[in-house]
Amino acid sequence: MAHSYKDNFHPLLTTTIYAYYIFFSLELLLAVAASLARTLLGAELEPQFDEPHHATSVQDFWGKRWNLMVSSILRPTVYHPTRAIFSHLVPARWVSVPAVFTTFLVSGIMHEMIFYYLGRFTPTWEVTWFFVIHGVWVGTEIVLKKTMSRRFEPPPLISRSLTLGFVIITSFWLFFPPFLRLNPFARGCREMMAFVGAFRHWHLISPDEYSCPYF
Repeated sequence: MAHSYKDNFHPLLTTTIYAYYIFFSLELLLAVAASLARTLLGAELEPQFDEPHHATSVQDFWGKRWNLMVSSILRPTVYHPTRAIFSHLVPARWVSVPAVFTTFLVSGIMHEMIFYYLGRFTPTWEVTWFFVIHGVWVGTEIVLKKTMSRRFEPPPLISRSLTLGFVIITSFWLFFPPFLRLNPFARGCREMMAFVGAFRHWHLISPDEYSCPYF
């Protein structure tokens, strides 16, 4: 009998499991893609994650450690053009602040559109607010670094803990709720089973061998 095991867990634990599942799924998917590119094309793809749990600031997390492919896309398409525009309005010392905020805002709207495309739910703008808050936080970090220099630099253990705590709390608050409303794992399972079901046409797989668990 199908059984929803997640009903036996605290929602916070369930969300935590989902978070790690997403991270490791992305790691596995990108590792497979890199392996295929290396085997078929002889190309070496750059890693898309660089130990994000070791980030010493939110700026470090997004700019150098998490989903580096997206960062490399947003940098020339949003950040640099926005920086050029604001260079006529803001002193050079601070021009990166509005450029960073705009980049996070665009990223938030992009994610909101992706979620809408996947679920067709009325946008709640939680995801956009998630990126807006992170954009404000990164801008604040930039200002503090420029004004305080190295006079206040917490030990790595503290800065890593604070960074990871901030990312986790805001993710559980604003990012994961709309993501989980999409029921992404059940959707992914159904699509995979539809693909596998094609083999049933040639009687390669029995009907009992492909079914989705209850999510």
